[in-house]
Amino acid sequence: MAALALAWVAFPLLLAVLSFGCGSLVEVLGRSPLTPVLVLPTGFAVVVVVEELMTSAASTARFAPAAVAALAAAGAAGRARRPGRASLAPFTCAGGTFAVFGAPVVLSGAATFTGYIKLDDTATFLGMADRLATHGRSLAGLAPSTYEAALRINLAAGYPTGSFAPIALGHTFIRQDVAWLYQPYMAFAASVLALALYALLDGIVLGRRLRALVAFLAAQPALLFGYVLWGGVKEIVAASLVALVAAHSRGVLERETAPVDAIACASACAALVGALSLGGAIWLAPLSLALVLHVAAKGLRRVYLLGAAAALALAAPSLAAATQFLRAANVTSFSSADVMGNLPRRLDLVQVLGVWPTGDFRLGPSSPGLSSAILGVIVVCAGGMLVSACRRHSWAVAVYGLGAVGAVAVLAARASPWIEAKAMATASPAFVLLAGAGAAVLLERRSRSLGIAALVVLAAGIGWSNALAYRGASIAPRGRLAELETIGARFAGDGPALMTEYEPYGVRHFLRDLDPEGASELRTRADPLDDGRLLPKGGAADIDAFQLSSVLAYRTLVLRRSPAASRPPSAYALVWRGRYYDVWERQVAAPPISAHVALGSGLQPAAVPACRTVRSVARLAGRGGFVLAVPRARSTILSLAAAAHPAGWVTGAKPGTVWPTSGGTLTRTFSVSRSGVYRVSVGGSFVDHLELRVDGRLVTSTNGQLAWPDEQTPLGEIRLDRGAHRLELTLERSWWRPGAAASPPSALGPLVLGHDPPANGVISVPAPRAAAALCGRSFDWLEAVGA
Repeated sequence: MAALALAWVAFPLLLAVLSFGCGSLVEVLGRSPLTPVLVLPTGFAVVVVVEELMTSAASTARFAPAAVAALAAAGAAGRARRPGRASLAPFTCAGGTFAVFGAPVVLSGAATFTGYIKLDDTATFLGMADRLATHGRSLAGLAPSTYEAALRINLAAGYPTGSFAPIALGHTFIRQDVAWLYQPYMAFAASVLALALYALLDGIVLGRRLRALVAFLAAQPALLFGYVLWGGVKEIVAASLVALVAAHSRGVLERETAPVDAIACASACAALVGALSLGGAIWLAPLSLALVLHVAAKGLRRVYLLGAAAALALAAPSLAAATQFLRAANVTSFSSADVMGNLPRRLDLVQVLGVWPTGDFRLGPSSPGLSSAILGVIVVCAGGMLVSACRRHSWAVAVYGLGAVGAVAVLAARASPWIEAKAMATASPAFVLLAGAGAAVLLERRSRSLGIAALVVLAAGIGWSNALAYRGASIAPRGRLAELETIGARFAGDGPALMTEYEPYGVRHFLRDLDPEGASELRTRADPLDDGRLLPKGGAADIDAFQLSSVLAYRTLVLRRSPAASRPPSAYALVWRGRYYDVWERQVAAPPISAHVALGSGLQPAAVPACRTVRSVARLAGRGGFVLAVPRARSTILSLAAAAHPAGWVTGAKPGTVWPTSGGTLTRTFSVSRSGVYRVSVGGSFVDHLELRVDGRLVTSTNGQLAWPDEQTPLGEIRLDRGAHRLELTLERSWWRPGAAASPPSALGPLVLGHDPPANGVISVPAPRAAAALCGRSFDWLEAVGA
């Protein structure tokens, strides 16, 4: 709970204080006050800009937190006190928005993040955020590794970092890893969006409470909410900055422009470029066009030149990185219709309207007819409001709405489906805002009953959509990833390290100080299997499946703990054991290994070798050499598909697996050949609460554990006597639990009972007598070691 409080209370408060201070500094520099509700959002933009400026060079990167804090303190000290009491309505709106976006993680009870399994980009963003905070974009001093490769492809190539660079402030000030701050940061950005939308409605929706309600709804359109649950930090930050630019355009277009308006608008524009690189231009084009027309009608004023110069100066580091990024990137990937990213199909354009009731925004709505009716109401209200805004010269709202329509239209025609989907998510708050404002205007000025009905329909559609998305969230396993964080800190410098499973959050972030390599992604070394193949992306394999020479290239092995796992070669000693992972380190004084013969297969880590195999290994050891062996009992592998399970559960494609389609209890009997303490693990993923009992005794009671395919999740241990036993595996489904309706990436099973790879117990037999001593016994592996 302490970690949850630090992530979800201390960090948002820190961001709020720093943002408010930096927003106050804009008022001090502009010598006049901002609209009160825009002080914090403007300060957030300043924080983004300062982070971009400071991290553009390795020499200044580590001073970025101090710079932000100093600017915030200067703003707070120089800010004049204002008489009167501020309205609570906008901040209630912002707090409610923060709560909605935070609910999937906060109600899970752990400081973690969403989008695990769905999209692994978050792993790269975390690695980049941490590196930015200490070295900027420089990769100096990094040895080749998966971590280094991820940074080289993205960070060093000019990838836009403005959307996630401020996360590192939390790591500096409250000493939490950026992984646990990622989700509260996105929720904070959503609250910034809510405040900017509230400011846009000033003068259009008269009642403050009604204005707050419309802004609250507009800040959580289904597509944007879905992207946040995927880890889409760029979309939520860009959406908040686009709305902020539009809100500040009021001071430029609708009233006598003051220097404070120019500085604030310039900060928001520069922050948007920092978040989206040159892609931000499409969102700034409507404001630029409006300014050109405004200047043509009213004449050029010095303050406009001040704003343009400030925007270019503040955005200079981002623009420099953008040119580098365009040179390094494959431009066709931005426009090719074949680039789907993680989408199975092109999204429906109507999803930009904000309502899409489904657990996964890539799929169709759960009730097409009712969804279409709600979308029809949104179109009517939004269209009417946009026409009204233009007629009443509410240019800020008009620029925001028309800009969203134009950006989506251009990108739908020219961009790849993946880029188009991101743009739709960024633009979606504008459509909900227009619809909500149209309904509110009806309520306040024309027909109260029609306005209330339209607002109820809009609120019901958004609530329905986001409730389904909440239940479909993919929650990252905090316990397992926190173990990787511990390993990364404890064994920093003990690289290079190898992970034989697909865990991008390990090799791209948590193990970054061990020069980590993932055997199935972004390889800088070839780690071939015994048959010469390389693991495909997302694959996993036992350590014994790899060629000995490729394993011995690594000082440290970080391996999933499982009774199905083999012990690493004799050159490695166990130096740390957690619930989920074992850490093995190569010993300097270990004798050279001539041959390593794996004996198990699949989930079975041990087997009885044929005597001819033992004699062959002895010959390789040579006269005076030794044969090493690890005595290992065979594991008990239980098929879940063959067990008695609830009706409707579906047998998986892989042997021994099952897809639970509902809650229920699976039962089966099994027997063990010897008494002892057995460790239990299960393959695949589960999203429900799982309880495992053997002979009525509880082995584990745990909430959902998502895992990539071909991985084993430890469940616990139990003492068993020799003979028959009864196993009960219960899955409890709850409608309210976040992620309760998520689709796991792999079927559940098989279940393995056995023993951990032994830390010690390696026996050594002189080569000539090896066959007589080792024949007929069960071993993990055999090795030939020279004299």
